[in-house]
Amino acid sequence: MARWRVPPPPLMAIQSGELRSVAAWEVHGRDEVDLMDAMLEEAMRGPLSPRRKGELATAIAAGRTHAERWSYERMEKLVEHNPEVLVEALCADQGTGDATRMALVAMDVSLASLELVHTLVSRGAMTEEHVLMHLLNCLERCREGEEGSGRNRKVRLFCLYLQKMIRDGLVDVHEALVDLQAFCIEFSRVPEAVQLYRLVKSFV
Repeated sequence: MARWRVPPPPLMAIQSGELRSVAAWEVHGRDEVDLMDAMLEEAMRGPLSPRRKGELATAIAAGRTHAERWSYERMEKLVEHNPEVLVEALCADQGTGDATRMALVAMDVSLASLELVHTLVSRGAMTEEHVLMHLLNCLERCREGEEGSGRNRKVRLFCLYLQKMIRDGLVDVHEALVDLQAFCIEFSRVPEAVQLYRLVKSFV
């Protein structure tokens, strides 16, 4: 029985309009990243509308921003003005949020930053490794600067925050027991540090 050999179809020539479509798609992709970066800069200066917060959170989660430009100084501004953006972005993370988390765990100790981390941990958006890095960073941040009311305020804030994290079952302190005990002894003149020391000792 004879077999018919069917020749492959000829390649179609690329039309100029198709090239323009591909080029337009590439430009649009770059334009979108630039647009989201501009919105990110705006979010660091003041509150965004709910709709724009949602757009920016989606873009961060999908990696449509220049995450390599993030630093903890820039992160602090975003946490101050639009913390909801980070919560929604990291909870919907599509594998692009590690740079964001690294900047977050390096932030200074403040009520806004600690509340944000507590929310992220409670919603399962922070790994144990990031939480440990966050705690160790907070210890160092509390030690910075000269003695006085400013540093003592940071120590009190952190100690109260960590006690709540422990009691809520959101953090395992075993990996940082030695560091935490040394910190509490160093600041034993602060009542909240003494309370934290007693709580941490219960895990020994």
